[in-house]
Amino acid sequence: MRILQIGKYYPPVRGGIEAHVQVLSSSLVKKKEISHLTVVASNITPRLANTQIGKLRIILLPRVMFLSVPFNFSLGRYLKQPCDIIHIHLPNPTAVLAYFFAKPSTPVVVTWHADFDGFIIRKLLLRPFLHYLFRKSKVIFVTNPVMLSSLRQFESKIKVVPLGIALPLKPDTKTLLYEKLRGRENFVLFIGRLVRYKGIEYLIRSMRHVNSVLFIIGDGPLRR
Repeated sequence: MRILQIGKYYPPVRGGIEAHVQVLSSSLVKKKEISHLTVVASNITPRLANTQIGKLRIILLPRVMFLSVPFNFSLGRYLKQPCDIIHIHLPNPTAVLAYFFAKPSTPVVVTWHADFDGFIIRKLLLRPFLHYLFRKSKVIFVTNPVMLSSLRQFESKIKVVPLGIALPLKPDTKTLLYEKLRGRENFVLFIGRLVRYKGIEYLIRSMRHVNSVLFIIGDGPLRR
């Protein structure tokens, strides 16, 4: 089986979706029924990068930034290449538009990690293209049941698959968690980048109503 995964970025670019695509890809290529797995994502420069690691091929496409969104104009060509399954990770405006114009015949599945962040006008313009992709998808994976509310019209296709982390943890991370949480039975733990659309400010405000302790592990522009 040949699988094509489409991501917005790929490590070493840091991010939750990027880490998930990497973990998923490295796990899938261990399965004997997977003959080839290709990940296509955006580079952080206007250059093409191509890396082969065993059965895993990582292609980073040249990037052009527009309205704070990376566009990869050659993505449609890769969507038409022979494979058995296309797996698109959203939000990713480039992937949505590329799929619409390429119209590949290969079965496609989608993981809806989060809603599109940004200007409401951008969302409205993208909606018909996004719904086209959803209608063509065999399965729409969501990572949290709360996200079902925004996809009611596609409910028959939706499967809830929570995310996890790769084990074992690195020794320094394991030690940090153990030291901070040792002996505590009641706590809330957030791990992630400190950026606006994560909604961490609401989590912090809500703690005044919760008899618990909040631990935040991460870094980003909202750290201060």
